[in-house]
Amino acid sequence: MSNASDDSLLDAHGDFFSKAAAFASGKPSDSNTPQPDMAIEVDPDYQPRPKTGTVPGFEDLDGDGNELVDDAILDND
Repeated sequence: MSNASDDSLLDAHGDFFSKAAAFASGKPSDSNTPQPDMAIEVDPDYQPRPKTGTVPGFEDLDGDGNELVDDAILDND
């Protein structure tokens, strides 16, 4: 496949930066279809997990009562 020096393989894909700017301004699609209004809402049913454990910054993600072991890889070899 030969490609002339004035042809670009990316020309058929549009301009990335103009698409990124449109997405950042709230218009994620350049098609003519209307986009639904998007909003970040607070979940009225949200309940934070109870804080368990004694080491600040670590959580007991597997529920075994030890928040440090969740973040370690144990190799018994």
